[in-house]
Amino acid sequence: AAVIERQVLDWLKTLMGFPPEASGVLVSGGAAANLNGLMAARVAKAGFDVREEGLRAGPPLTVYGSTETHSWILKACESMGMGRRAFRAVPVDADYRIDLAACRARIEADLADGARPFAIVGNAGTVSAAELDRLNQDILVALQSRSIAVPSQTVLNGAFAIRVCIANHRSEDEDFDLLVEAVARIGAELRAEAAGRRGR
Repeated sequence: AAVIERQVLDWLKTLMGFPPEASGVLVSGGAAANLNGLMAARVAKAGFDVREEGLRAGPPLTVYGSTETHSWILKACESMGMGRRAFRAVPVDADYRIDLAACRARIEADLADGARPFAIVGNAGTVSAAELDRLNQDILVALQSRSIAVPSQTVLNGAFAIRVCIANHRSEDEDFDLLVEAVARIGAELRAEAAGRRGR
């Protein structure tokens, strides 16, 4: 396993343009990767030797991210011994981007209170199931009303999903490609329309 890991890491270093002496580790998934990254940030930015002396050797440590950040961050803060309150959830704008002014203000307030900020978690958009469900519902209606396809709806693991039944024996791969392209196009149009409404 170690030989395979070294080989995969060498491939990844080459693909990403990292120098041969760069190091890395393969982990079980996204949450574990994020946890490792956050731990590395804490070691680098804590201002004291967390690994040798533990958390009691310095001020309370804080990490920041938007209110739309996945729950991995709370579990990570808990696992790292800082407690869930170490994560500061910052408001977002209408496009789910973190409010930078609010983030800066929170960091400044924490510094004034004696805490030590060490990381800001970046993420794209939202992981809110409700928002994704609404988008999928709107795409479904658009597909039907434009006579592109006649999909139905279902719920998979609690999430709204678009379901298409292929009953025509003459359907070809290109037909499925057209449907996927239509879904992507309509999704982009709906997003643009929503952005236009917010800009008014």
